[in-house]
Amino acid sequence: MSDEDWQAGFAKSLGVFLNGDAIQTRDERGQHVTDDSFYVMFNAHSEPVEFVLPESRWGEHWTIALDTNDAPDHVDAGETGREIGAGEHLHVQGWSLVLLRRVAG
Repeated sequence: MSDEDWQAGFAKSLGVFLNGDAIQTRDERGQHVTDDSFYVMFNAHSEPVEFVLPESRWGEHWTIALDTNDAPDHVDAGETGREIGAGEHLHVQGWSLVLLRRVAG
């Protein structure tokens, strides 16, 4: 994103890929440290926002690890654990976030 994008008043959502394979730290034996990879979708708007998952080179399959709007009275309640494929569309409800964990291939 450019500096101008960060200042846009209409920008109410953000998707962030956290690549567990790109950690620069080494362990005490000098071995490369790896971890799970995540995709976090933040929606600061009052209305749902549709996100498109990253293309397959970033992960073929993802599972919902956390949905802050996953409440019993919510239409999509119980989505935690559901698997989603690369490039699929996912609605994130207003004022919430969804955390996806990449499924190991």
